[in-house]
Amino acid sequence: MTENTSDLTWATRMYQWVVSCLGTSSGLYDDHVNSDGSVNTTIWSYNQGVMVGAGVLLYHATANSSYLAQAEQTATAAVAYFGTGSTLVNQGPAFNAIYFRNLFLLNKVAPSAAYSGDAQSFATYMWAQRQVGTGLIDPQYGVNGTAPMVEIFSLLAGSPPSP
Repeated sequence: MTENTSDLTWATRMYQWVVSCLGTSSGLYDDHVNSDGSVNTTIWSYNQGVMVGAGVLLYHATANSSYLAQAEQTATAAVAYFGTGSTLVNQGPAFNAIYFRNLFLLNKVAPSAAYSGDAQSFATYMWAQRQVGTGLIDPQYGVNGTAPMVEIFSLLAGSPPSP
């Protein structure tokens, strides 16, 4: 941590930019701005996770509860949107590792059983997808699906989330 005030200034400016440019009325975040200025409105789990984590970190850095409230709002909307079914599974393990890491970070300051419940449900489903012989989780993703699942299982086992 630099504790450089200009880092915090930039972090808050960039956070506000994402909120104003990619935030939706549903409380979720669109994917990105295209080079022509249009917004790609795909909803990915990692975008939600990043904004949850950014809100928690800015809350810690500033003690401004509005960042925490926004992180909770995003988490609530994301849990409702992704649930534990195919919408979440179709995101892929790497995106979901980012998502769950940040939900677990939020859980440290604003607990919700939904975060670990959804992560456990996803992990259980993915465990059943592992390949016979190699042990890799989810044949579609191979090692790129297995490594993020190690993180998710570690979070479920109690490892502290690191943004």
